Amino acid sequence: MSEISPVLLALKEDFEANRDLFIRISDEILSNRISRYPVFAASEDPLELGRLILHTERSETNYNYFVTFLEELIQKQVIEKDKIQLFKEHYKNPEVSCCFLLVFSEDAGIVFIPFQEEV
Repeated sequence: MSEISPVLLALKEDFEANRDLFIRISDEILSNRISRYPVFAASEDPLELGRLILHTERSETNYNYFVTFLEELIQKQVIEKDKIQLFKEHYKNPEVSCCFLLVFSEDAGIVFIPFQEEV
């Protein structure tokens, strides 16, 4: 069994402590038809992306969290136009999983965490 990175452990800790908030915001984006692809960006630093929903100092989380969605990621060229279809193909059902964009220094990645803990 491989070890989980400290970044992913910290993300999982924050997610578990704020699960209801992530579910509520994702549901609002979907039910208001803002996007079919909600994304939560996690970063140690401020981002020019989305709207800040959790701040490390005020919410005692490991990272700052911003809510955004695919269309903004395309507009701000975070996701290149030729990668849109690939993103959509790999995007998990937003009613059961939460999509996180991890942004650290010059590195970024996408992680999905199920809303309900797997038994």
